[in-house]
Amino acid sequence: MKKVTSFRRVVSLLFVLIIFAALCAPAFASTTDKPRLVDSAQLLSSSEQAALTSKLEQVSRDNNIDVVVVTVYDEDLYYSQMTAAADDYYDYSGYSDDGLLLLYNSAIDVNEKNTWISTKGSAIDALEDEDIQKIGKKIKPMMKEGRFYDAFDKFADMVEDEYNDYARSKTIKLIIGILVCLVIGIVIAGIVAMSVKSKYKPVRMKAEANDYLVSGSFNLSGSYDRFIYSHVSRTRRSKDSDSGSSTHTSSSGSSHGGGGF
Repeated sequence: MKKVTSFRRVVSLLFVLIIFAALCAPAFASTTDKPRLVDSAQLLSSSEQAALTSKLEQVSRDNNIDVVVVTVYDEDLYYSQMTAAADDYYDYSGYSDDGLLLLYNSAIDVNEKNTWISTKGSAIDALEDEDIQKIGKKIKPMMKEGRFYDAFDKFADMVEDEYNDYARSKTIKLIIGILVCLVIGIVIAGIVAMSVKSKYKPVRMKAEANDYLVSGSFNLSGSYDRFIYSHVSRTRRSKDSDSGSSTHTSSSGSSHGGGGF
């Protein structure tokens, strides 16, 4: 039984290590000193800039990411170029490997597409394409009304909400993974225990029913097949419209997700 005891100790140690890793993961917070808000288009007042910067800092700190808002007035920056512009600004400004950046170009008519959200690292999974469009539907009307502070503040709130959902999903997956490992460990331990136990059992069960019959005492005079029932198994086919994040590679070689509105 020493083998069984040793195996159980190994399973218990692995379980403790998994829990420890899960608890320690949020401890490595973002420490970037780069600005969370760059209002080059001067869309916000000084007090609004201060309030929004504080909000972006809070969301970044709470979720261990960098959340950045950049506004520009650039007549030479077309919407088709904003994907690369947002990716490069994030990559070459020294932000962390996990985060997102909202780029708004006030030189483009507000009724046209003039905003792009670039995601990187964990933000690619936390904010899928559908989530980004949901953000756009919420904040675009505010932008059209000139309520840029409200729009960017709402953006920060929605990023916080999406990351909360993402964290809950990761926790559930972690718990399921731990439970699966425990079940596998218990099954293996049970098999080992039964194997050890069987060596000390003098009488074993016979594998075939014939082993329990007296030779010549059973005669089969006839047989036939009877259809009793049928079972049909159906599996749902995945649809092309299932949610997810489309990705691309920036000029720096990094993988980014994102979307515009």
